[in-house]
Amino acid sequence: MTLRPTVIALRALSLISWPLSMSVAGAAAAEPPKATLIRLELQPFETPSAASAATETCIALIQARQLDAARRPCDAAISSAETDRSGSRLIPFMGRPFDDVAAVTYNNRAVLRLLKGELELAAADSARAVKADRMAPVERTAAVIAERRRQAAALAQ
Repeated sequence: MTLRPTVIALRALSLISWPLSMSVAGAAAAEPPKATLIRLELQPFETPSAASAATETCIALIQARQLDAARRPCDAAISSAETDRSGSRLIPFMGRPFDDVAAVTYNNRAVLRLLKGELELAAADSARAVKADRMAPVERTAAVIAERRRQAAALAQ
């Protein structure tokens, strides 16, 4: 039994996301992509890891709009994911799930930084998340950040 969420858990319908856009659009109107927080869902009988525990705290604080307090658990989630990822290289068949965990943790910190207005830092985290795994919520967040950077550049001109 693995101690990390598996690829199946992240790709299955158990992937829970929280849209951050607070705009209300009509049912017929096409909504633009939204930055998305991603949870690390555990399999039955799976022990929570340091990365999953820190990720849950990070998400809860972002949802509560306690953005300054969310920085530390978001950083801790990334640190735990990277530590587990580097240790997994000793066991080749265990490497892939940690890429997904890294993608999730970097994505969530990118959302935090986006909400704090730190566009360049958000873009850097988003790029790391996409590099780790190109799952749909990660790519949506990357698209939102790219659009915000484009808008900021247009306003600066």
